[in-house]
Parts: sequence; C-alpha cells; structure tokens
Amino acid sequence: MISAILDLLDERAADEQDVALVLWTDRDHAAVQHVRRVRDEKPPDETQEATAGALADRARRRELALFLGAGVSVSAGLPLWKDLLGLLLERAGVVAEEAKAIAVLDPRDAATLAVRKLGGTVQLVEALSAVLPQRRYGLAHALLAALPVAQTVTTNYDQLFETARRDQGRPVAVLPFEAPAQEWLLKVHGDLGTGKGIVLTRDDYLRFGERSRALAGLVQGMLMTKHVLFAGFSFTDENFFRMAHATRQALVEAGKPRGMGTALELRGDLVKRSLWAGELEYLSMDGADDASAARKLEIFFDRVVQLASDDVSFLLDPVYDSLKSDTDRKLADELLGLAGRIEGDGQARAQVDGLLRSLGWRG
Repeated sequence: MISAILDLLDERAADEQDVALVLWTDRDHAAVQHVRRVRDEKPPDETQEATAGALADRARRRELALFLGAGVSVSAGLPLWKDLLGLLLERAGVVAEEAKAIAVLDPRDAATLAVRKLGGTVQLVEALSAVLPQRRYGLAHALLAALPVAQTVTTNYDQLFETARRDQGRPVAVLPFEAPAQEWLLKVHGDLGTGKGIVLTRDDYLRFGERSRALAGLVQGMLMTKHVLFAGFSFTDENFFRMAHATRQALVEAGKPRGMGTALELRGDLVKRSLWAGELEYLSMDGADDASAARKLEIFFDRVVQLASDDVSFLLDPVYDSLKSDTDRKLADELLGLAGRIEGDGQARAQVDGLLRSLGWRG
C-alpha cells in the first residue's frame, strides 16, 4: 500500500501539485522514509542537496539544534515582526497616519508606544492572543518537529512548534515555564500560553539582559556544543547579538573559534552574509517571490527529515516485509532467530527484548 500511494503521489507531483502525506504512526513514517530513500528522491538543486545531507548527518549524530524565528510561523498564517506591530497599533485604535509615523521608529520603541496605547502589559497579552491565532500549525512546524533534535530555541510567542511535537508523540519541556527534561524548547521572548516573559518593548529588552542570564546561558551552551539550524530568524534581535558575542568570545579565548551553524533565508542577502562570514553557513531559497521561496524552504525541510530519519522500527514487523531489501530481510531473519534462541530472564534479557521490540518484534 505504501508503494502504491507513493506511486500515485509521484504522478500528482509531476502535474505540479503539492502533496503532504500524513502518517499516523512512527512505524509507518519510518517505513515511508525508508522507501523514499531507496527510491533516491533528490531535489534538482545541488547546493541544497549538499546542505540537506550535511544537516541530516548532524541530526542523526544528535549534533543538531534548532533556532526558530517568526518566519517559521508564517506558514501557519502568523505575521512577521513589523506586521505584528501594525496589528497591535490597529487594535489600539491608532489612526493610519500616526501608525505610519510610529513604524519608522526602532521596533523596540514602536512596540513601547503600542503597549502604552493598548493600556499596559495585561492588555498586550490579550491583544497578542487576538492577532496571533493558533488554530493550526504549519507544514514547516510539522517537518521541523520530525527531526531527531533534542534542543530548540525560539523567539516566537506562539505554541505551534510544541503542539506539533506533542502531536507526534514527542513532547518537549517548554522552558523556563515547565520542569526541565532531556528534550526542551526554550522560549527566550516569552510564551503566549502562560502570558509570561513577553519581550517586545525596549524596557523588556533591557530587563532581559539584567534578569535572564540563565536563559542566555542555555542558548550560549547550545551555540558552543551544537551545530544550530536557524530557520525563519532575521538576525536583527539585540538579545541574540549579546548571546552570540559572549559565545564567540569564549570560543576565541579557548583557542577554538568555529562557526555556529547554518542559516536558511528566503532571499539572498549579501550584506548579512558578509556580516556573519565565518560564523554562519548561509543557504538561500532564491524564489521568484516570498511565497515561491517559502515553498522551496518546506521542500528543503522535507528532504532533511527524509535523510535524517534513522528509525527502523518496521524492520522485524512482518507487515512491512514487501518493502524490505534482501539485505534487510536477511538481517531481520538473523535477529528473529536470535530472539528464539535467547533463554533466561533478568535485566540483560529485558534490554535485549526491548531492543527487538523497538525494531518491530512482536514476541
């Protein structure tokens, strides 16, 4: 059935239709990604393919972390920073001419005026809840949530990424609002669900530097120990500049300067690339317009997830026998034979049984 579905979707895609295949179990997802890799589906862009392969390798080795900006949530219909400020001013009843004059200010100062005109921080949270609808997460959230990544940082207030992770049966602890766990999502600019920690105005940014050293330390540790994939992030945030500077200085003082990660952008920005040369690898989608570039970005995410998938939970499940190569079948037979020969009980036997069940064994 999986092969037949993929054949049909290949035909539809050839007719320039975009199709999203949703799998309801980890085992089905692993099996489909296995078949796709066997088919060797490759996008036409060689540079993107090389970057996708490198990121997938890091993800499989658990060396990859995510840093998500507002651009990721655009696929779910949420606004970017400037558009968000415009919506807040509109909700505050600011007339068009005054809003236009406010818009030329530094975004942090524009946000300060927006909050004042709304009536304060309580009204700000209410306004944000109204202008940031979170009914559904976007395709970008679903794809990024499927990556084998344990550490994620975001400047977004919305709850879309953690919802996508929860829907996949892989919930994350939302820091600093929940108890720590091995897999976590750090919200450095606050969380709309709790209404706490919102960073928007200039005063908020100044207080962040004074009070949020623990959060900054987590980000700096991630930048020092992981290869970070920056998605939908504009690199204009003052708090990030401080954290990146501290990380850079620590690496230089240790005599081990290195790049921090890979940044994905919709359009090529030569000035920004020059500014971060040697610290970030840039990959641009270079679409004809923003919508076209965003579509290419989602296709790129899909390729990374496809290559990064290392789940073989279907291997010992007879339901998937027709999808297995001769080598896979031989390995499965050897493992099933081993399962039949093992005697006794105890901790070692329990661990072996657990490993076999993770590969689809039903014994």
